Amino acid sequence: MNEEGRWITTKSGNRVFIKNKDVNDYMNDKIRNKGKKTEQEKEQYFNEHFYMEDGDYYKGIEELSDEDKKYWNERKKAYDFKGGTYKKRINVIDKQTGKEIAHLRYEEIYKPEIMEYPNKIWVTKIEVKPEYQRKGIATQMYKELQRRAGDEDIYFGELTLQGRKLVENVGKITKQEVVNSKGNAYRRFWGRIKI
Repeated sequence: MNEEGRWITTKSGNRVFIKNKDVNDYMNDKIRNKGKKTEQEKEQYFNEHFYMEDGDYYKGIEELSDEDKKYWNERKKAYDFKGGTYKKRINVIDKQTGKEIAHLRYEEIYKPEIMEYPNKIWVTKIEVKPEYQRKGIATQMYKELQRRAGDEDIYFGELTLQGRKLVENVGKITKQEVVNSKGNAYRRFWGRIKI
């Protein structure tokens, strides 16, 4: 590199001479972010192709007995087993096919005084069908969940490596705790999603 600029090689193999620092910074940024969508573009793509709706927490998990079905609260779109939480679910529907392609199961705490962790929202599971991954769908579900949590952190519990990376990419881990149970150590996480 010399004082007037430097040569760079693009992904296509072309050699380009960058003359000054301002252009250098601009080109580096342009090359690094080539093909990447902005947050606004991702959100626009999501809104054009998908929509969210509240769904049945237990859909696809297990059959509930008629006795258990009495705990369904239609107004809250949740199961309330009278244990201090509403069991809820957010579904993502593909507008073109009308089929569910992702969901997020969570618990909304309405009696924080009896819970181990008083956070309003606890994530149970997030799942996106493989052919729909890397389209910002999980991000949009987490953003909706943060809207429901308000100014509070979300309790994620244990996170896989992928799950932790996702939370760190769309927000931040605000707290961690190591819990020892039966000789095993578990790491629990709290975080906040950027809206």
